[in-house]
Amino acid sequence: MRDFRDAKAMAKSLREELGRKGVMLSHAECLELVARALGAKDWNLLSSVIQTARAPLAQTGATASSGWSGPVLLLRDFVIFPKQTAPLYIGRETSKQALALAQKGELEVLLIVQRNPADDDPSPAAVCEIGVLADILQRVAMEEAGGIKLLVRGRQRAAVIELTNVGGVRRARAELIPDEATEGCGYEALVRSAAQRLLAYAAQNEAVPEAVKNWLPDITHPGRLADVIAQYAPATVAEKQAILEVVDGVARLEKAALMFGEADVKAA
Repeated sequence: MRDFRDAKAMAKSLREELGRKGVMLSHAECLELVARALGAKDWNLLSSVIQTARAPLAQTGATASSGWSGPVLLLRDFVIFPKQTAPLYIGRETSKQALALAQKGELEVLLIVQRNPADDDPSPAAVCEIGVLADILQRVAMEEAGGIKLLVRGRQRAAVIELTNVGGVRRARAELIPDEATEGCGYEALVRSAAQRLLAYAAQNEAVPEAVKNWLPDITHPGRLADVIAQYAPATVAEKQAILEVVDGVARLEKAALMFGEADVKAA
């Protein structure tokens, strides 16, 4: 008998059964229906419960715990995604102190978007709940400006459990969110359609690097493609943060493809 941990399989079965009856719902819509049927507010909440329930199994043997703690950098107007390499400029003293802490450790930091970019000292309630654990690849002091330029690479999504500011250093406890493998097949049409939308946008927008255009047709993982689309699509910080917070890869791609204004993007 299935339980709540089989929610994704239940959603897939629901979509297939409704499709046979002529009712066409997206993968994301079916996930939300299953979540509500199981008593959760939405899919993201149910997904986090499932991860918690499976944690003891994931942590047996040689597999490391998914818990993390360390320094935090708050982002005012930029969302970084896993596998994305990007420059960051930091000027706040709390950010400099967090960077100093990261340099004493493993050169990793949790990047979290703050809700109000004008807030110089946001409270824990004024930052987003999902961030990205990133590696610091390079650090350059900007002596004239008094700030520091970093080159970072996003590694993995993380759910913030606790955010503190002690002695001018922002730290967090977080739960790392594992990348989900795509279960089964049947999403090839969605991947092709979403990639074509980004390519069409890229053809008229020089902000998309040529290397990304050439590499795009080779991406077959829905979640990976969604993250690439969200990096370059014309969208606000809030809209990109909303993509970052969708854990399921197929649902994330459906949502990301809508950034180009298409209203009929659904998993095949």
